[in-house]
Amino acid sequence: MAMHVAMKLSGRRRRARRRVSWGVAVLVLSTNGLVVPPPHRRRWTLAATMNGRHLPPLDAPFQEPLFENETFRVERASPSVRLPTKHGEFSITCFVEYPGGYEHVALTRGLEENDDVPLLRLHSECATGDLFGSRRCDCGEQLERAMQMIAQEKNGVILYLRGHEGRGIGLGAKLRAYALQDQGRDTVQANEDLHLPVDARSYDAAVGILKLLEVRAVRILTNNPTKINALTDAGIDVVGRVPIVSVPNDDNLGYLETKQRKMGHLYSVDQDDVMSSESEQDG
Repeated sequence: MAMHVAMKLSGRRRRARRRVSWGVAVLVLSTNGLVVPPPHRRRWTLAATMNGRHLPPLDAPFQEPLFENETFRVERASPSVRLPTKHGEFSITCFVEYPGGYEHVALTRGLEENDDVPLLRLHSECATGDLFGSRRCDCGEQLERAMQMIAQEKNGVILYLRGHEGRGIGLGAKLRAYALQDQGRDTVQANEDLHLPVDARSYDAAVGILKLLEVRAVRILTNNPTKINALTDAGIDVVGRVPIVSVPNDDNLGYLETKQRKMGHLYSVDQDDVMSSESEQDG
């Protein structure tokens, strides 16, 4: 029946059918049947599209500046434009990584005017914290604090890294983990219960963007030693770490304690200590 119908197609429609681009859709499943999002499958991507646009292969020529290695590429996708904010004026630039197609943001202040080592914040995308002000984490507060500190110093970079939602497991999986946390599991146990990585983030894109920005040394705003190791392993000189602290609340105190105890994060979760640190920095 299908062959009979195809034989009656007009010449124009047959030509149109021949022009259709075909690809392979690959879903990588965890052991419990959940779809595993990038970046876990980044290096095994066979083909990808973004907004209906085919992503170019790794060997495609580009006129825009890019950073690449054997399996990965970061390309500047926009000019740097002025971004006035409540914390002061920044420049904003978009970068795209391949494969994967994530659009990352570089928010910069004073890089061209300063010879001093800039502050750097590697900020993982967090819709619940950054957009909706969730009290379950401290992500939104850390982003605000980083913008304040860089605006005050007039020298620094914030890299807003897409694809890092839920430490790389994606928004849907993060909300499933939240449901388990509401039943008493901590942030590490919840991921393990879902047979998902505790932390699946990659900082390849961050390294590529820093090299495109010609940033070779940084003072990093972080409590996470994994970020420091990722930069130093890639040849970025981390000359200092600046803690980025927020005041715990009843909804995120256990989360912060777990990150310190099980993931090696470098901050106190005692509220009085954190508040005194905030006062010293503000002073």
